[in-house]
Amino acid sequence: MIRLLWDNRRTVTLLAAFGVLSAVALVPVGCSTKTETKPGNACVGGLLRDDGSCEPICDPTQCLESNVCVDNHCRLLCDTHTECWGGVQECLAAHTDEGLPVNVCRDIGMLPVLAPEGWPLVGYGVVCPFGDTQCTASACPNGLECDLTACGGNPTQCVRDEEACGELGEDCNIGSCENCDDPNDKCVAGLCAPSGSGGGGDTHCQRCTVTDCETNECTPFKCLGGAGDGDATAYCTHHDCTEDSHCPGGYYCGVAADPRDVCGATCSGGSCSDNPQKNCGEDADCQTGNTQFCGETFEPCLDPSQFNVNGAQFFEGSACLLRNSCIKKEECAPCETNVDCRLGDAHTCVAWGSATVCARFCAAAADCTNDMDCLYYGKTCQASPAIDCLTPADCPKPGDLCIDRSVCLPKSGDCRPTDATSSKFCHHCVDATDCGAADPSSVWDCVEISYGEHACFDRSFPDACTVDSDCPQSPSGMHGECLDEGDGVTSSSSAYHRCYFPRDDFKEKYTCW
Repeated sequence: MIRLLWDNRRTVTLLAAFGVLSAVALVPVGCSTKTETKPGNACVGGLLRDDGSCEPICDPTQCLESNVCVDNHCRLLCDTHTECWGGVQECLAAHTDEGLPVNVCRDIGMLPVLAPEGWPLVGYGVVCPFGDTQCTASACPNGLECDLTACGGNPTQCVRDEEACGELGEDCNIGSCENCDDPNDKCVAGLCAPSGSGGGGDTHCQRCTVTDCETNECTPFKCLGGAGDGDATAYCTHHDCTEDSHCPGGYYCGVAADPRDVCGATCSGGSCSDNPQKNCGEDADCQTGNTQFCGETFEPCLDPSQFNVNGAQFFEGSACLLRNSCIKKEECAPCETNVDCRLGDAHTCVAWGSATVCARFCAAAADCTNDMDCLYYGKTCQASPAIDCLTPADCPKPGDLCIDRSVCLPKSGDCRPTDATSSKFCHHCVDATDCGAADPSSVWDCVEISYGEHACFDRSFPDACTVDSDCPQSPSGMHGECLDEGDGVTSSSSAYHRCYFPRDDFKEKYTCW
């Protein structure tokens, strides 16, 4: 029997409002309510657990709507992680007790961090169109959310509850975790130590979330993709991951641009200290970052000596200050299951080129960006798109249909040019590191051309030309555009008669395909 333990009545009320109580039994803190069979008695009509408790057989007709029996418990069917209790559960693959493949919300060994009002704080995925101020939670470098108010403001007094974590281990199913007694798993359910006390007196036996890092390493969530400009696609996330497991379901440890300059080069006498040929008016003109391409900010530059302080994961790129961050798995992100891909604009997980990546459904090529084809994928359930199927009988929801699907995939054969044997010019890319931009001395970067098409480009414009045929070819065979007055580039520009991305004159846009 899974038991998540809370002693905060507001939280219990909130969980009930979201229908979570159908799968969670709440018990008094510090007490065990297992019903044990007496020696020699049989467990009639139920399951006898190893600990001697007798558990009734799960009956799917007695579960709430959209719940099924998995591991002898009613579990909520899901297609995305957002349908589950954020930070406490994830949408994971399973089989019903009858053997049907499904995705259901499962506990991952976490307890919610509570705001002073008793409402859970959820850090990942909170929409933040107006910037960082809308991201209220904090987290350790390993991605686990911090509870700085635990045990009367003494989070170090919050000790992992091995009994609760052990029970959760029967259902946690997180990666290779088979038993949540493993100290390396994600279970952070805790109890305040006897010495923990606060304004309310002795806090022993209060539920808490273990903060698994030093207080100075517990840093706020930040808004990714927005700068207070009303961007409805911006969301809160946590920086400084070092591996995918530091991010929750539906996210991976990727690379994002930080808008700040990198401290270093200075402006003296109108020239940059590291490049006398470059004109400047202030130090920022000589430093990497703080541009329209990277994002703009009034924050001061970041000194390289601070790149890895307190678990930070900054590094200087060819054009921007870069930082490891937990990023939603959208098109071309790495994935293992279909559910991995259903937080952003993608729908399913597919093998393509040398990797397994997220892809989105399409009905025709017009549904994809110009650098992608709409290719047949297979069949999935109509009402449960994350479930692959051959017939409607494979679908978990009664009356569902099993329908054909196609997905958008890069024409270049891979999402990333990491293994490209020829030039990376015009090869599809996902982030700056794909094209070599993780090297400050590099001049390559991942550039958005038009309408969502992303490709590698050498920003030094190294190729001189007089006609398009002088320029390198893209993977499609198109030659790059030799920039001139027809492109709005005058003879006084350093880019004049230099090669750029190919141009489709009919559509009047630059494209690699």
